[in-house]
Amino acid sequence: MKSFFLSAVLLSLDSLVVALALSPLLRSAAQRWRWAALFGLCDGLGVMMGFAFGEAGWGAALAHRAVPFIALSCGVYCLVAACWNKFRADPRLALALPVLMSLDNFAYGVGLDSLAGEALGRAVIMGLASFSLALVGLVLGGAIRFPGLRAREWSAGFALLAACLVLFF
Repeated sequence: MKSFFLSAVLLSLDSLVVALALSPLLRSAAQRWRWAALFGLCDGLGVMMGFAFGEAGWGAALAHRAVPFIALSCGVYCLVAACWNKFRADPRLALALPVLMSLDNFAYGVGLDSLAGEALGRAVIMGLASFSLALVGLVLGGAIRFPGLRAREWSAGFALLAACLVLFF
């Protein structure tokens, strides 16, 4: 049981990293809660979908390649928005990140060979762990005060680029 909780925390660290990077783009507490819930929901559903699909060996390899690429793309997008006067960063375009971040949970779900009830319990715990760590990242990042919109966009862009490196290695 101890190893399961450790797995839940380790599989949710990516939510913490990306949420911290996205936090400068989210201004209100309600937005932070919604994004944290989205991270948790996607990770929980990822476990259930992996369990339902069974043995699909491509899940982990796709997660390892796709997630850093999308984080890189979102970081470049934020940097372009910070440099371009007629273009502003929109955090809704980063909605692909929580979905892609759940691919590691999908791979975890594929490896479950238990009853559906136990898989559901594990999915709930994984989702709650991801929600909690994403909320911590969003709150910590939201505590930083930026002088303006451009500074938030620069910060989010560079943080997403750094997150890409962390997630890739």
